[in-house]
Amino acid sequence: LFFLSLFLSSAAYAQSLESGFEALKEYDFFRAKKVFSAKLKKNPAAANYGMALIRFDALNHFHSLDSAYVNVVKADSAFALLKPKQQLSMKKIGVSDSSIQALQNAILLAAFEHARKVNQPAAYAHYQQFFDRSPYKEQALELEMKRAFAIADSINTSVALLDFITHYPSSPQITEASVKLDDVRFREGTAGQSIEEFKAFIQNFPKSEHRGEAEDALYALMTPKQTRDELYAFVKQQPSNRNTEQAWEMIYADFTSDQRVESFEAFKKNYPEYPYPDRLNRDSRLASIHLYPAVQGELWGFVDSTGKTVLTWQYEEVWSFSENLAMVRLNGKVGYISKAGIRVVPAYFNDGEPFKNQLAIVELNGLYGLIDPRGKIVLPIEYDMVQGPENGFYQISKEEKNGFVNRKGEVIIPPTYENTEAFSEGLAAVTQEGLVGFIDSTGKLVIPCIYDDVNAFESGRARVMKNDFVGLIDHTGKEIIPIKNDRVGKFQEGLARVSRDSKCAFFDAQGKEIIKFQPICSAPILGVDGFSEGLARVERKGKKGYMNKKGKLVIPMEWEESGYFSSNRATFKKKNRWGYINTQGKAVIEPQYEEAYPFNDGKARAKKKGKYGLIGTDGAVLIAFEWDELTEDNGWFIASKNGKVQLFDPNLKPQLEEEWIEIRRSNDKEIFQLSTDTKLALYHTGMKKVFWEEH
Repeated sequence: LFFLSLFLSSAAYAQSLESGFEALKEYDFFRAKKVFSAKLKKNPAAANYGMALIRFDALNHFHSLDSAYVNVVKADSAFALLKPKQQLSMKKIGVSDSSIQALQNAILLAAFEHARKVNQPAAYAHYQQFFDRSPYKEQALELEMKRAFAIADSINTSVALLDFITHYPSSPQITEASVKLDDVRFREGTAGQSIEEFKAFIQNFPKSEHRGEAEDALYALMTPKQTRDELYAFVKQQPSNRNTEQAWEMIYADFTSDQRVESFEAFKKNYPEYPYPDRLNRDSRLASIHLYPAVQGELWGFVDSTGKTVLTWQYEEVWSFSENLAMVRLNGKVGYISKAGIRVVPAYFNDGEPFKNQLAIVELNGLYGLIDPRGKIVLPIEYDMVQGPENGFYQISKEEKNGFVNRKGEVIIPPTYENTEAFSEGLAAVTQEGLVGFIDSTGKLVIPCIYDDVNAFESGRARVMKNDFVGLIDHTGKEIIPIKNDRVGKFQEGLARVSRDSKCAFFDAQGKEIIKFQPICSAPILGVDGFSEGLARVERKGKKGYMNKKGKLVIPMEWEESGYFSSNRATFKKKNRWGYINTQGKAVIEPQYEEAYPFNDGKARAKKKGKYGLIGTDGAVLIAFEWDELTEDNGWFIASKNGKVQLFDPNLKPQLEEEWIEIRRSNDKEIFQLSTDTKLALYHTGMKKVFWEEH
């Protein structure tokens, strides 16, 4: 009786539900829902399955994928609790484990497609949270982050981008969003291009990629004329600015141009904050780039300071990194990569130059323009020439006319002049109808085009030529030294040599004749035309001597030939041999050399018995006279003999054990490239060792 009762119960169970499924076949959703609703408690597996079918079907107003999912999950759980015979009975009306799973998968897919159709972050988030069994959850998350980023990117405000970064810290778009946020913050924060805005941006976002650009803008705004007072105010207010070193060095070079002990002592008193008197040498080490160009066979890549290959051999040519980007040549075209090897600017251009001040000169089909670090063209590639930047400006040429572009790539002076020279002290030389004058940075002609030739302004003065005579003018065009001379030399230690009618005099920067004209003219020596260490070379009847700044002859004119003073020494020639005298005219190193050169940092190159060596100020031999060639490179010395080369550090210690046939300085100031017929190596001057060799 018990088993008969159970059988009849199962039959009744199936028959009562069959009407619901029959109603579904007839699209009578109201009747089907009524049947299934009534059976939810007694027959949860089949009833929930039926309800899931109703709510899954989009052709009725009961349609709800959320509710359908709830029903199918309940059906799945309830079906698992049924006994095998009950499960077998359910199959007769189409309810089985496979049909439930199939319906569940269909609901999950439909819900996912619905979320994709809505294509909003909230829809994707709801899908992931509600449809917890879905195999599409990970894909939904990816689509959610992608759509959220697209929305933030289209809004393009710092608030929108920061909200995206906060909500999706693990998004694949996080790096791009961070870069865009940095860009937008910079755009929003410096819209007015004011000093206060740039200061605030640097303070609020010290790690921004635009910090350098903001620092450059501050430097330009705070030092428009680059006077010593402007520069000093700048370094005191902006000690961390990346242009502070340059500003300090400009102050330092201006104040100590005479290289006298007194000037250095006065500089220390006037500028006690000066942090790096050896700035240029130290910069070459501190500003070193961590990746260095290296070659393997015919392909180039980059290595770090340990010699480890960081960017593999794949480029036909590479240049050193500049502003975190390196120019590379691939398939004959030039592009730019990041230190991670990402091709930030695809290899598209015929040629180019490294980035400077966030811009790079590129060439395509013989024409030039400017791009930014993301490859955006900021100056159209339509000019015959673009060169610079120099003092904040690029020179451009088009159809044989010249003009200027600022560091933002904006044409501030269209190509209208026959010729232009770089800006110096706020003025640039321009040529019209064959004559030269000066314009300011707005393009205004402030000094008329009346000269045959001019030199750039230095310390507020410029040499000009008119009718084959030379003089000196100031920023207004006023003559400081009249235009009636054969030559006007550079100001050195505050005085400039002026030649006229085979006589020479010395003038100060105000145009005052300090030393009267007399027949003592002497040609420039290695760029030195005037005073060095308080003395100037003079000449009469082919004999050389020296006078002081009072015009007094302190070293008689008795030498066949002589040089300028450096380290209290000057070369002199006697009986076809060279030696050195001190500032008192005493021969401190007797004439014995076939060639002799000025002292630099207490060292001088000389040639004796056909071989080169190095001596100290007392004549002591620092590098033996055994070399066919000996050259100095930024404090280092390269010597060669018998086709082999040796490298000496600033302490004159030989560095190379292996035999190399060539040494040359690379684009990185701290790196020497060593080579033989078969391989290349890199020598690091800071580590004083070969850190990479080609294999």
